[in-house]
Amino acid sequence: ITHDASTRYARLISGECDVMANPPKSQYYLLQNNPELQIFQQPGMNIGFLAFNTAKPPFDNQRVRQALAMAIDRERLVTKVFGELGTKNPSLLPPAMSPYYDQQLKGHVYDPERAVEILEQEGVLPLSLDLWALPVQRSYNPNGMLMAELIQENLRDIGISARLVSFEWNTYLEKVKAGEHDLALLGWVADNYDPGHFLNSLISCDGIRTQTNRTNWCSSELDNVISNAMNSNNQNTKITNYHRAQQII
Repeated sequence: ITHDASTRYARLISGECDVMANPPKSQYYLLQNNPELQIFQQPGMNIGFLAFNTAKPPFDNQRVRQALAMAIDRERLVTKVFGELGTKNPSLLPPAMSPYYDQQLKGHVYDPERAVEILEQEGVLPLSLDLWALPVQRSYNPNGMLMAELIQENLRDIGISARLVSFEWNTYLEKVKAGEHDLALLGWVADNYDPGHFLNSLISCDGIRTQTNRTNWCSSELDNVISNAMNSNNQNTKITNYHRAQQII
């Protein structure tokens, strides 16, 4: 196992290893042009996200969360961090989970001016917060620190001071489970094709108990919709309920 991305790349090029997974964007373009290598790719069954800890004010305020979402230029994040290897996504489900993925879903539009208006109306400016940066390379986020720095710049543009925080990976996860974060970069990889376990883990009330819901937000309505989808053997019923779940989220 080679943890360092540069060393992995060197070992692949030298023939010391046969297979390398999840190359960073910069290496991917070099690998593409190497005639001695084959690249296999398909849409990933994973999602990267920014978790607001709703157990802490002002992140318990829905309008504040929406404003912060409007302040983040996700198109820029994708371009800078993923290049052509990632997509901006309005859903908590990966697009590869079709037909359960809601293709009609509309995400927050990048609108920093509107974000400032909302935050001023809610009386939370000036605001200082901690932004936790993913310390490891993951399929859903190959460069957590770069992404955190880009988000930090976006928040600075609307008068929010974001202090970047990071820890060793296991410590990072334990501290997030304990609810010590304000905003934390995280992600999830699906274990199977049905979105039920994916959503139950990330956003259900039971997920708070099991410490997989890192937002500490849940809704009985959402739980019922997810349960209806998971317990149905009818494809159309499952699709309808999973689409509704994404709309609620």
